[in-house]
Amino acid sequence: MNAARRPLCWWFLAASLALTPHFARAQSNTDETLRRSIRLYEDLQVERALAMFREVISPSTPFVGTANYRQMLHDPIVAQAIQHTLVYTVLFVPGTMVVGLFLAVAMNRKIRFISFYRTAAYATMAISTISEAIVFIWLFDPSYGIVNYFFSLIGLPQQQFLNSPSEALYVIVVMTIWGWTGFSVVVYLAAL
Repeated sequence: MNAARRPLCWWFLAASLALTPHFARAQSNTDETLRRSIRLYEDLQVERALAMFREVISPSTPFVGTANYRQMLHDPIVAQAIQHTLVYTVLFVPGTMVVGLFLAVAMNRKIRFISFYRTAAYATMAISTISEAIVFIWLFDPSYGIVNYFFSLIGLPQQQFLNSPSEALYVIVVMTIWGWTGFSVVVYLAAL
């Protein structure tokens, strides 16, 4: 490996290493958010430096510069991951906002048991993700799921929700919309 190129990666760390003592002095006067931001910045610099090597930093690991990033640009798995992330985001964010707004407007009334309904709406935030996943496996299972049972009652063909990569993403979106709707309901109720 070219000895002149090896120190290049450490320039990525120079800013955080130079500013760390300054921030360490200032941390006694700052809040937790600033401390976490500083730590995140330092971690990002370390990750940027690590990405310049083939595997991990050691005397025998070759320096590759930005070759890892160039390789990612042509990797079909990375492109597919980006596509799935975009589909998830485009469906999840507006879906949570719309469902949360609808429920908040419906719950912004003086009716009996309204506190029970509000608690039930927010309970989705208190349920762990594992419990949500178990409930949604039960709902969308291809063999004995409730959703496929209702499809059979109205004459629709049964779906392979969790066994099909093209359908599983949408089940995950529905699950996370259900799980995070309680949070948006509380935010919208506070604003109404």
